[in-house]
Amino acid sequence: MSMALWIMLETDSEDYVPEDLGYMFEQLEALDQQCDQLQVKPLGEFVDYSDAEFNLSEDELDESWLKEHAKYVSPTELLTTFRALEGVLSQSVDEEGLLEEVHYAMNRCIEAEKQSIRVRLLALI
Repeated sequence: MSMALWIMLETDSEDYVPEDLGYMFEQLEALDQQCDQLQVKPLGEFVDYSDAEFNLSEDELDESWLKEHAKYVSPTELLTTFRALEGVLSQSVDEEGLLEEVHYAMNRCIEAEKQSIRVRLLALI
């Protein structure tokens, strides 16, 4: 079972499908270690696992459960973490795909800041 991350804005329509952030999810543990060294909030603390919990639950959950458990965060806080990671990742040619995903996510956070809305870094199965 593979997982990926999506970054979504509060104002995204229900049928909006953002880019998969597969590299980012695969490297989440290593990125969190980088965040610790950079003294910024770990990326993993922003991740919303509610969709995965919903899909893996043995309980009969309805769609309202997803809305109640959605984890939206400040784009400014998340952007601080992404900018710190960008600095480290830009120094390595081996991390080009991951760096592209970080840039995509940063742009979504900037868009959310302009709209004064929150973002959701959603883990999907």
